[in-house]
Amino acid sequence: MAVIARPAGTGTYAGRFPRKFVIAPLVVLAALCALGIGVNAAISDRALPRVTVGGVDVGGATLAEIRDRLDREATRPWATARVAVVAADGTTWTTTNGALALAPDLERAVSDALAYGHSGSVAQRLLAWAEVLRADPAVPLAMRSTGTAIDGWVNTIARDID
Repeated sequence: MAVIARPAGTGTYAGRFPRKFVIAPLVVLAALCALGIGVNAAISDRALPRVTVGGVDVGGATLAEIRDRLDREATRPWATARVAVVAADGTTWTTTNGALALAPDLERAVSDALAYGHSGSVAQRLLAWAEVLRADPAVPLAMRSTGTAIDGWVNTIARDID
């Protein structure tokens, strides 16, 4: 009878962690990273999917498409929207956003929509993508005021009240 002697702890798996438990998760992680980088590169010139700006869906749109959608669905209706101030005695002053020179800042809104999920730290980008998967992320519609129309309207109201 033959006896093979080995030192203790040198069997097939003794003292060794199976490589498949390390390699498999690393391969999956590498594949997910490659997928994320590929998707990010593929839509680098577009807004992330499901993104809205001021309630207007711009998800997946290019710069020109975002500008067109916002102009058509936000800027034009905004100019004709009525603004009203009602005093305690019932006196009412009304005007439109267009008359007050209030308007959406289209250029800033477009750049904010394109920057969402494409700028910032890696953590900020991952959070933006997580928000896209969880819900419809909303980018606020930036506003601007030009001229002194608001000051004039407020002065008129102040003069009428006094």
